[in-house]
Amino acid sequence: MNWSLTGTMSEKILTYAKKIIGMGGFFILYLKVIRPFRAIFSEEVVYKGLLSGEISLGNAYYIQSSARQVIITFVSGDLYMVLSYIPQFGFFFLLGMLGVIYFLPSLKVYLLYVGVLFFIEFLVLISIWVGVQFWVGGFIVSKLLIVYISPMICLGTVLFLYLNKKGKLNEAFG
Repeated sequence: MNWSLTGTMSEKILTYAKKIIGMGGFFILYLKVIRPFRAIFSEEVVYKGLLSGEISLGNAYYIQSSARQVIITFVSGDLYMVLSYIPQFGFFFLLGMLGVIYFLPSLKVYLLYVGVLFFIEFLVLISIWVGVQFWVGGFIVSKLLIVYISPMICLGTVLFLYLNKKGKLNEAFG
């Protein structure tokens, strides 16, 4: 019985070891750095920024903060809206990044993935500001970005990488 590993077998083991170590390392980084930073950002930047800003519309706003979350309640006559703002880079980001790491793409893909989520976060913050200062529709836009667009991009990136690896992109989009 020959127990030596062939070249392709050892390459596969090395590739899977890179994937497992990368996923595990990122998971630890997420728990130790990204999650606490999201809580600090939510409390120190968004919550305090909303409290310190003047509200131009003259409508009633109630702003409260909890762990990693800012809740904005808007009341104007019969209109009652509640927006729960949670910073990007949450659960769907974690799932998406673990999926991206599994495919071991180039650094450009990682940077594009994170860059798009930073851009969405910027748009969400601008939409909330517009909602508080000028137009209630800003809340609707921010909710659309938080609830639908961001998770779609996070999980869609993994699907895109899978289809690209299997050579099925032309079939899917052609």
